[in-house]
Order: sequence, then C-alpha cells, then structure tokens
Amino acid sequence: MQIRAGSCTGAVVFCGVLSCEASATSIGTTDRLWELASRLTDRDRTIAHLLAEHRVLTTGQVADVGFAGLRKAQRRLAVLHHYRLVDRFRPRAWAGSGPYHWVLGPAGAALVAADRGVTVADLAWRRDTA
Repeated sequence: MQIRAGSCTGAVVFCGVLSCEASATSIGTTDRLWELASRLTDRDRTIAHLLAEHRVLTTGQVADVGFAGLRKAQRRLAVLHHYRLVDRFRPRAWAGSGPYHWVLGPAGAALVAADRGVTVADLAWRRDTA
C-alpha cells in the first residue's frame, strides 16, 4: 500500500485501504468510498446520517426507523458493520443481554462527511469517542 508524501500523525485502515487521518492525501481512499457508496441503499445512508446526528441508536430504534421487522434490521446492520459503516457495542446487563448499540464507524463518518461536503474532522467524529 502506498501513501503520498506528507505529514501523517496516524494511519488507519479505511475499507481495506491504509489512509492518513491527518490529511486526505492517501491514494485510493476516494475510490474505496465510491465503491462502498455503490453498495449502499438510501436507507443505509439515512442510518449513517441518523447516527451522526444522535451518536448512538439501539437495534430496535434503527428497526423502527426503516425496517419491516427487527430481524431484517439485524441482518442489514451486520452487513453495514462488515463494511465498517457502523460499529457496535453491547452495554453490560445485569441479567441476560441487552441490545446492540450502534455508532458511526470510520466508513460511515467518511460517507456522512462526503455527503455534507466537509471533512471527517469537521464532523467532530472520533473513533475512540464514537
């Protein structure tokens, strides 16, 4: 993998391509974003924008927004998780298990930023605080 010359404070893997967080100078990042965007539905984009706005949603909340049922939402969220559009965590529950909580992933942040015509830094999105 190649990165153009320039200052890079930290490298991250975005959709399988090494990219530089400090600047948008990595080779192939734009192509990977276009490739990802071609696989997404309008509903997927809506989910990404909702997560950017609200920061965290449960599986049930996502299902209520745009799916016929919980199971369909779970399946699609698993695909979006694979694409790194969303990330998930499950808070500790004292009895049983709680629902997954979904946050915007690195590819989702890049997608929302591209849709808004801004950089990921302008979104105030950070992976460690997502």
